[in-house]
Amino acid sequence: MKATKKYYSVGIGKNTDMHYNASPDQTCGHRHRSYKTAVACQQKLLGYHKEHGKTVCSAKWYNSYIVMSADTDSGWI
Repeated sequence: MKATKKYYSVGIGKNTDMHYNASPDQTCGHRHRSYKTAVACQQKLLGYHKEHGKTVCSAKWYNSYIVMSADTDSGWI
């Protein structure tokens, strides 16, 4: 029997499916193989930087979260 692979993605939105699992409106579009690489992608999307003495980041990705899915799931990736 083939083992199910897990993938991670960065998601935004507050939707859930019928089982109350996260069902984001949008994802980063990547299928990361580890949680660590998904977090690195999230940090890149946030784009924290200093601008005129203030710390700024992307408002779109500010409340993003990491979503996990199996390779048999085709709903959100």
